[in-house]
Amino acid sequence: MYLSTNELKTAGIRPLNLILWSAFLTGMILLSFQNYLLFHSLAELFSIIIAYMMFAIAINTGRFAGANSAFLTFLGLSYGIVGGFDLLHTLAYRLTGSGCEELP
Repeated sequence: MYLSTNELKTAGIRPLNLILWSAFLTGMILLSFQNYLLFHSLAELFSIIIAYMMFAIAINTGRFAGANSAFLTFLGLSYGIVGGFDLLHTLAYRLTGSGCEELP
């Protein structure tokens, strides 16, 4: 079940992308051992970016959804609110030195 380079290119997976993603994930794993706070902050920021992207896509495609427009808008707003709370959590974390040491 091994794929050759030509099969990877036709499947949409380029070897350079595979190498770059592998290097990124390896770097993140090594970073988690050296500086856990930086690793955790980067992982949180990645999830915040994904949440806001889902919010933007859901809100902007609501007019094309037809009967499911209200549900799609609800999901988009929900992900936007969750992303906002996640951002507050990341900025107000006790060990980041943000000045919010009394917050949980």
